[in-house]
Amino acid sequence: AELSVSMESLRRFGREGSPRVLVLSSQHHASGINLQAARFLIIVHPYCTPSASCPEAVSYGALRAYEMQAIGRVRRYPQTLPVQVYRLFAEGSVEQGLYSGRYASDTSVFKKE
Repeated sequence: AELSVSMESLRRFGREGSPRVLVLSSQHHASGINLQAARFLIIVHPYCTPSASCPEAVSYGALRAYEMQAIGRVRRYPQTLPVQVYRLFAEGSVEQGLYSGRYASDTSVFKKE
């Protein structure tokens, strides 16, 4: 039943009069969906694989690939509007360390602002 509710929410997203916010777990919705109706992507969970127990357990290449896949769900044809991507993390968290240290040099995905 949970899967059918989730799939119905995905179908309704972006339709006139439907909810304007869709919250998805990248661990459960990482592939097979198109979200061109979205204009904003907010990443709150930096490692997007169900087998990882912590961010350090994921290689840089895998982390980058998962985030690019998530961004690609929104930035794809027929999307014609600018898409804004945000990453949220708490001060002093492991996630902050990921983005400000280990991955900060890759501006293609992990751009510091």
